[in-house]
Amino acid sequence: MINKLNVVAAAVLAVGIHGSALATSIVPGQTELKGSPEALREFLHPRENRVSLSAQAEETAYSDIAIVSLVVSTKEKELAQSIEANGTLRDSIRKTMLAAGVSEEKINNSKFSSSPQYGWLGKKPASFEVVNRMAIEISTEAQLKAIAQITDQYEEVSLSGTEFKHSGKDAFMKQVKKKALAKIKDQQKLYEGQLNVQLTPVAFYDQNVGFKATHGAIQLQESTLVAKSSLADEYSRSRSQAPATASRTFDEVKYTANITVEFKVVPK
Repeated sequence: MINKLNVVAAAVLAVGIHGSALATSIVPGQTELKGSPEALREFLHPRENRVSLSAQAEETAYSDIAIVSLVVSTKEKELAQSIEANGTLRDSIRKTMLAAGVSEEKINNSKFSSSPQYGWLGKKPASFEVVNRMAIEISTEAQLKAIAQITDQYEEVSLSGTEFKHSGKDAFMKQVKKKALAKIKDQQKLYEGQLNVQLTPVAFYDQNVGFKATHGAIQLQESTLVAKSSLADEYSRSRSQAPATASRTFDEVKYTANITVEFKVVPK
């Protein structure tokens, strides 16, 4: 008699909670629950009440490092002469940058390439051109001016591009995360106070954390690809648009964080 009452009670409870989505089959000595997988899951493992709160934060910093790429191209009648002329010119550039305060490890050379230049007649090359790229990491305006003077002084040297960097990347990434989380905590306190509930964090997502150059930085980088000696002028213009506190800078990078925290909701 007790077993039958337990079976009937289980059936009534199942129908009362899930209605037509979940039914029971009463067999002496055994209780069978039938229904969709979702209905059975809800019956056996009820979900906690949860809510997600999101916030976004941004911080703008000014790049304090630039990697400038110089292309050194020399052409001579003999290949050996062209290689020697290229090496001599690169040594001169290195000495100039060392005098400007750039350390040796921040001046890098790529592998050179040579290509014969044929004349109008004959199969013998009329000359040989040797091309080498130098990547120089700089951090001051004086070093930037030194590079501009090099490109003005030597026709064989051209500016091929500039990559801006920010040395405080890790600190700013942490800063925008803290800023976004602070906004979420403010939301948490607001809802807890107004709705008389307790929100307990159970999960969080921060996939959208990163940084990128601002539009002004991209424009400045593109301008270096078409002008050999205008880098210093472009730098001066970018500085005139920057805040007065941003000394020794090149251009902007923007750090962003978009964080979502999932909370368990419990009535107080």
